[in-house]
Parts: sequence; structure tokens; C-alpha cells
Amino acid sequence: MPQFRIQSPLTCVKVIFMTACIAATAHATLVFQTGAGVRSFALANNYTAMPSGVSGLYFNPAALGFLSSSQASFSVDWINNLVNTAYFGTADSAGRQSVRILNAGLAMKVPTSVGGLGFGAAYQSPLSFADQLTYQGQYLQGGSLVQESKDYHAAGSLDFWSVGGGVQVAEGLSLGGSISLVTGREDVLVQYSRFTNGIILDSVNDDYSASIERDYLGFDFRVGVLYEPTKLFRIGLMIAVPAVERFSETDDESFPLLDSTDSFTSNGQLESSFSGALGVAVPLQFLTLAVDARFRAPYNGQPDNSDASRWRMGAGLGVEVPIRVIGLVARAGYSYDQFDPYEFLFKYDYSAADVVPYTAVQDRQLISGGLEYSPTRRVSFEAAYGYSFWKLSTDAVLLEMHHLHRVVVGMTIRY
Repeated sequence: MPQFRIQSPLTCVKVIFMTACIAATAHATLVFQTGAGVRSFALANNYTAMPSGVSGLYFNPAALGFLSSSQASFSVDWINNLVNTAYFGTADSAGRQSVRILNAGLAMKVPTSVGGLGFGAAYQSPLSFADQLTYQGQYLQGGSLVQESKDYHAAGSLDFWSVGGGVQVAEGLSLGGSISLVTGREDVLVQYSRFTNGIILDSVNDDYSASIERDYLGFDFRVGVLYEPTKLFRIGLMIAVPAVERFSETDDESFPLLDSTDSFTSNGQLESSFSGALGVAVPLQFLTLAVDARFRAPYNGQPDNSDASRWRMGAGLGVEVPIRVIGLVARAGYSYDQFDPYEFLFKYDYSAADVVPYTAVQDRQLISGGLEYSPTRRVSFEAAYGYSFWKLSTDAVLLEMHHLHRVVVGMTIRY
């Protein structure tokens, strides 16, 4: 962080714009994939080759060509995000909970002479800003004792207003696509203080708080293929096209020692690269296996030593077991994904993309399970629980261990 020595409020005015930029990017925006349905989450989001309804708009729109019936679905989720930190050996922790609508939509089956045609329309919230960080610690710098503390909280999501469809162009072969208007809101709160030998030397950079609000607007476009050569094997491919999500930002900053506040507005965007998944599903008589491999392609023009210039990969396995006697379906899944701080590139207008200083000490893993109960053929109730965890390091002095507990419940009506 650049250092400024403030001699007067007038000098503060001259550098306060730079300070706003520092506060806004003091902890880079991270976007987390949460998925778009109960069944998919119970399978640890290994869902590319699974026939599905509304959630197919996100995981593989070609699946809509294999709809067994028209349906409506609705789901909500509860997230409990816990973060343990260690900064120069001093431990701290933070936690936050939230409840939100995850998915609400309709999917309609239209029989054709070839096989099937399906359409869907839905609201989905598959990407979350649920990130937080609290740390404090001290260290020696140039013979001085420096004590630092910081609280960072981000909340919000990117919401997809999606339409799409899939059609069987040949027996057992479906092609599909979906397009989504992406909206969203992100709220960030930052509090920071630094004492050098018990004194705040810099009234601006060493003691401030910031409240940042970002409103997003953009698009998402996905294409998919689902092929079923036999009733015992399916293979699916989904590609998400690079997208741009524009944002407008309002940054309100406060400097207690100067009894000063200020507000700034700016604009920027999130940029994505090609991403997607290749999946295989094997529907046996007594269980279904689903295996996925996921990727995010490198971004062009990024430094060679940045994760943004590298492929990010992941894979997982889901198992589904029907218990027909009592109308239950049991599900479980596991996924392992390289931690990706560049799900999107974050950048302000007229500036380079923000550099994320993280090193993944432990990549992200998800363990999940769930149940579906169908009292009749037309109605199903679903529930899933998942625990994901990952560990990050910043400059080898700040360690973050993230624990994310998530419960998703929903209902599907077939007609």
C-alpha cells in the first residue's frame, strides 16, 4: 500500500482520490460459484450430462431437449461462511450468514417427430460475492513496531434472468443454448487501522473506513450438447462464452482522525474468459453416476506469472440412488477445483485489471449430499447440504482458511 504523510486537511484533499482507489481494491472482488439448483448441488454440481429442467439453463441448456415433462421449480439456500485467519501468527475469525432465493422458473416440454424440444425461463443466482476477512497482528519494520487490523465484508450476488432451450436434432442428440441478463448488487465494508510504535502516522491511509456499493449489469451466453447413444450412457459439453458485466460504484469513505468523509463514483467491469464443463453420466438400474471435468481458459494479455494466464481445472463425482419403495432419492457428491481468484477479471475503466495477490495453499473442495421425496409423480421436495473449504495465503504473512456451510431446499411441480 503506498504511503502518504499528511500534514494538513488541504493535503488530504489532494490525495483522497488515490486513497479511495486503495480502499476499494484493498481486498480484490472474488466471485464464488454456488450453482443453480438443489439436485445439482447434492451432486456437488457435477451436472453437465444429467437431464434436467430449469437448472439446465445454467449447467447445460441441451438438457432441455431431454425433458420428461413440463415443470416449475423453486429453491432457496442458507449460507454460513466462516473464515479463520492468522496474521504474523495472531489468530482471528469472522462469520456471516445469509438466506436468498436461488432458483425460480419454468421449463416446458414440446414433443417433436425427432425426439424432444424443451424451453425454459428462470431467475437464478449462481454466483455469490460472499467473502469476508478479519485479521490483526504486529510485526517489526525498520526497528518500529507496527500493529495492523482490518475487517472486510462483501455481500451480494450476480443474478441471471435466463431463457433458453434444447432440441433433439437426431435420435439421442440434443443441442441447446441459453442467454441471460445478468444483474447484481455487491456491498463491501472495510475498516482498517495501523499503529507505528503506538501512533497513527498517516491520518488517511493508516485509519479509515469505506462503504462500497456496486451495481452490475451484463449478459451471459451458454451453449451445450448432450448425447445419449444408449440408455446406459450420456455425455454432455457446456461452453460459457466470455462475458462482460459492467458496474457502477459508489465509495463512501471516512477518516476519523480528520473528522472527514467523502464520496466518489466510478465505473468498471468484470470480464470472464471461456469456461465450461465436460460430463459423463451412467444411469444404471439402481444408481446413476455423474462425472464432470471443468475448466476456465487463460485470459489474454495477462502476466505470465499470474493465475489469470493459466488454465484452471476441476473435477468431481456425483451418485444418485433411488429408493422407490418409499419415494426417496438419495444423492451425494464430491468436487475438487483449483482455487480461481479470476473467475472474473476486475478492472476500473481506463486501468489495468486488478492483480490478486493470493496463493492457494489448499484448493477448493466440496462434499455434499441430499434427499428428494416425491409423495406423487407430480410433486417433489428436495434438500441438500454441502461443506466446502479452501485455504489462501497473501505474501506468506496472512493465512485464510475458509469454511462454507450451505443448505438448499426446493420444490418441483410437474405438469
